[in-house]
Amino acid sequence: MKSFIALTFLGILTSAYSDQFSACKKPTTVMDGYDATKWHTGTWYVTHVQKESTPTDCRTLTTSQDGDVSIVQHPYETGNGTLYCQGKKQEDNSLIFDCKSGDESMDKTIYIAVATDYNNYALYYLCTSPTTGDLYENYLVARRQDGQKDIPKQLQSSTSSLNLKQC
Repeated sequence: MKSFIALTFLGILTSAYSDQFSACKKPTTVMDGYDATKWHTGTWYVTHVQKESTPTDCRTLTTSQDGDVSIVQHPYETGNGTLYCQGKKQEDNSLIFDCKSGDESMDKTIYIAVATDYNNYALYYLCTSPTTGDLYENYLVARRQDGQKDIPKQLQSSTSSLNLKQC
């Protein structure tokens, strides 16, 4: 009986978690064979966003990997001044991040790589469900070197319909 109750509770939690992101309009084109361990090393600079947001998505990302856990940190306007996100790769190549500022949970975010060469450029999609407020989505371009403001030619066909704004 205890096992039945535990499994039922787990099923309810799983359903609620997936329902949280049911309104996300995930990209139709995603990167095959995405390797989170290659992307989540070092620094990325967000150069373009589809939607301007508050707080802004135009920021410097510090990324790392701890086993199968991907980590992203960046400046944040509330809490202790840093948003710390941990996530694991899912079967569909997305990552689901739990993000905190200090001890306070701020959001859960789906990350999907659309295209990257891991060394120079990345185009990715985020769908964020904050603990307070409405779900929001964004496409972002990030570069490895600070000051690179152009959209790489490898991403131009993928980004042409996204109406990206330079940070």
